Amino acid sequence: MKLSTDDSEHRQFRSSVMELVLIGFAALLASGLTLLSGFGLGTALMPVFALFFPLPLAIVATAVVHFANNLFKLGLMAIRLIGRLW
Repeated sequence: MKLSTDDSEHRQFRSSVMELVLIGFAALLASGLTLLSGFGLGTALMPVFALFFPLPLAIVATAVVHFANNLFKLGLMAIRLIGRLW
């Protein structure tokens, strides 16, 4: 049975969406663990990113997640600080 072009494209799209969901879930889980422990984000994310992306892109993606996680923690600290000042 030969697959039509539309069916093949649909499977490829569904596969890429699942990869993005897996990567996003791994990043969210690793960031949550880092929030509690204070370390380990790069250790948890690099292998996952390296499975799906070329190594230079995986390093950049890990750095972007580190930056976003740090901004989130800075925001949490700012909210607590402002709450104490008022």
